Formats: sequence, structure tokens, C-alpha cells
Amino acid sequence: MRELAIEGVPNDATFLHAFDSLEALRVDAHGAPFDLRVLREVPNLRRLSIVAAKIAGLLFIGEVHRLDVLEISHCVAGDVDPVLSHRNVTALRLAAIDGVRSIRAVADNTVLRVLELDRLLHLDSLAPLGTLHSLQSLALRELWQFNVGDAHCIVGLNGLRRLAVDIGGARKNVEIVKQMRLPPAEPFDADDYDLTTS
Repeated sequence: MRELAIEGVPNDATFLHAFDSLEALRVDAHGAPFDLRVLREVPNLRRLSIVAAKIAGLLFIGEVHRLDVLEISHCVAGDVDPVLSHRNVTALRLAAIDGVRSIRAVADNTVLRVLELDRLLHLDSLAPLGTLHSLQSLALRELWQFNVGDAHCIVGLNGLRRLAVDIGGARKNVEIVKQMRLPPAEPFDADDYDLTTS
């Protein structure tokens, strides 16, 4: 089996060791705790989507060496620095994660190609995005606390091929999109992401 979707989180997730060829895992925890240390049981994991979980063991994510696509959505996760600085993740979506204030750990990441930041309402700055010169697709969704000046850092990203901007007001979004003249970024879908292009 190469792909597995789990609804809810069993008390003992070590059953994952039975799926040693698993490459894609989608977990909808329905608000339950999910400890990422169980991913030790999945050595070939390349795509991971975690929804509605209280995440523990996030520091361990860096030890999931083959991970290429990562989505964390509607979760309580604490410090996301280990996610932002992962050395192999080329496609990343962070959405509606309680308490995310900084993305400084993503600065100068040279492997990240696709990034979507969605409803991170406590995020304090977009400036680190200006250092992501390998980025090809960027989506900023419902980041209404920012203005054009805050998002101006992305104008110098010459490698961008797709862009979606939803910051504080329609006129502000249009101003940035007109400057960049790029087609819109596709909505992130961990299941559809083509690993052969990464």
C-alpha cells in the first residue's frame, strides 16, 4: 500500500509499521492528539497531510528524511520552525495553525518550490519570503493583517511562476498582482502534487 487516509487517531498508531512502503499519509485527527514520532514507522513517507490535530513531536519532522510534500491545516502545533527549515520539503502548506507568529525559519530555504500560507492570523511579518529565490508558486490566503508594503518583499522573487495574494483589501491584492503579472497559484492539494517534478 502506498497511500493511506486515517479518520481520527487510534490510541496506538504504531500499526503504521505494517505499511513500510507507504508514501502518502493523510490524517484527519478530528481534534485528537497526533504524535509525529509514530512516523518513524514509515521510512518511505514522501507526502503528509495533517488536519485538525493537536500535534506533538513536531521537532521529529526533520527526521522524516524523504518527506517532500507537507500540509498542516487547522491544527494546534506550537513552534513550526522545524517544518519551515526542513531540508527536503519542496511543497508546503500551513493553514489556520494556532499561535504561528513567525516564519523566520524559512529564510534562505533553497529547496522550497511551492508555498501556501493561509489564515495565519497572528503572523507578524512576510519579510522572510523575500529570501526564497527557488520559490516557483506562492499563495498568501486570508492574511488580512498585512498591507502592500508588507508584501512588497515578494516582488524581487524572479523565479515565481504563479502567485495568489489575499492580504488586507481587494485593492491591495490587485496592486501586487499587477506588479508581478503572474497567473494565479493553484490551490494546494497534497494528493495531487506531482512528485516527479520535485
